[in-house]
Amino acid sequence: MNGVNGGVEFGFSGDTHLGVDISFIVSNAKMGRWKPEDGYSPYHNLKYTNSEDYAGYGTTGEPVYMKSVGDMAPNDQTFFNKFGDAEAVYLPLSNSGHYYSVASVLKNSSGSFAKQISSSIKRTGRDKRNQVISYLTAAEAQHLALDKSLKHYDALRNNSGVFTLENSAIKPMPQVLERGGSSTMIHEYKKPHHLSEVVVTNTDGSRYVYGIAAYNTEQTEYTFNVDPNGGNDVTGGLVDFTPTDITNNDNGRDHYSSKTKTPAYAHSYLLTTVLSADYVDLTGDGPTEDDFGDYTKINYVRVHDDFGWKTPINSGKANYSKGLRSDSKDDKGNMVCGKKELWYVCTIESKTQIAKFTLKPREDGLGANISNYTIDYNKQLVYIDKIELFSKSDLEKIRVQQHL
Repeated sequence: MNGVNGGVEFGFSGDTHLGVDISFIVSNAKMGRWKPEDGYSPYHNLKYTNSEDYAGYGTTGEPVYMKSVGDMAPNDQTFFNKFGDAEAVYLPLSNSGHYYSVASVLKNSSGSFAKQISSSIKRTGRDKRNQVISYLTAAEAQHLALDKSLKHYDALRNNSGVFTLENSAIKPMPQVLERGGSSTMIHEYKKPHHLSEVVVTNTDGSRYVYGIAAYNTEQTEYTFNVDPNGGNDVTGGLVDFTPTDITNNDNGRDHYSSKTKTPAYAHSYLLTTVLSADYVDLTGDGPTEDDFGDYTKINYVRVHDDFGWKTPINSGKANYSKGLRSDSKDDKGNMVCGKKELWYVCTIESKTQIAKFTLKPREDGLGANISNYTIDYNKQLVYIDKIELFSKSDLEKIRVQQHL
C-alpha cells in the first residue's frame, strides 16, 4: 500500500483564506493459498483430489457424507479431539516485516490445546447415523442410478395452454451430456461432477429416491448507485433504474456498479421414487411391474427449461437501499435475476394404479425478460387443475377398446 498526503493553504488580505487537502492511496491485495515458502504444510490442505487421498480409509471410509438434521447418532469423539473438540482453533501466524508465515500447529486462544500437524487428520471409519443419505454424481448416475437416464413426459400444450398427456410417452434424456454429444433436453450446465441422485434410506429399510436435479441455469446479482433525487420513485422500497445504471453508472459519489455471476446449480432435488424395504429391481431398468416389492413412481414434465426470474419482479425496478441519511449520494439499488428449469408432477403410479395431473397456466405467475429487466408475459407458471385416478388394468382395457 502506498500513500501520499499533502496540504496547501493560501492566505489573502482581509478575512479570505483558502485551504486544500490532497490524499492519494494505492493499495494492492492478493488472495490465494499459503505456499510452502510461507511455512505452508501439505497437511493443511483439506481437499481430496485423487485416489491417494483416500489411502487409509479402506473400503468403508468416506471423505464426506450427508446427515439428517436432528440425527442423534453420536459422532466420532476421537476424531473431533484431534481438532480440539468444541474449542475454536487456529493456525498461528508469525511475521518478519511484511513477510508472514503460518505454523504447522493447531492452537486455541487460551493455550490449553496445541497439536502439531505432522500428518493428515482424517477419520479412520464412517460416522454412525440412523438415516443413511447416499448420492451419485451425474457421471456415476448414468451407470449406477435407479434410473440410468432422466425420464420425463413429453407433454404438449393444446391451444388453451393446457398440458395434456394424450398420446404422450416418457422420454429419456442422458444424466450428463457426453463430450461432443447433442441433446435438446440436457444442457452443458450440468457437469459430470454435479450431484444427480440422492437416496435417503430410512430405519425401516424403505428408500426415498430424489432422481431429478432441477437447475437454476443462470444467476446474476447487480448492485449500483442510484439517484433518488433525479425523479426516481423510491416508494415501497423500490427504485427506478435503466440498463445504463448497470453498464455505465454515473450516479452517486463513486459511480458504483458491481456484477456477480453465479454458475449453474441445482435449486431442488425432486422426489422420483419411493421404494419398500423388500423392493428388488429384477432387470435393472428402474421400477416396473415385474419387480419384487412395492414402489411409488413420480413422473415429471419440464414445463420450462429457461424460465426467467427477477427480484424484484417489477419492470425497471430494483430494491432500494438508502445508505446513510446524511449522505444523499451513497444510495444504491440491488437486483438479482436469472433463468431456471421448472418441473411439475404429471403422473404418480404404483404397480396397480396411476394418477394423472392436468396442468393449466396461471394468470399471476409471470416470468421475467432478463435481457431488459421487464416482465415476460409469454412465460407462465402452471397450476394443478384436475387429478384423475385410474386402475392400470381398467386403463389398459380402455386403450384396447379405443384401438378396436
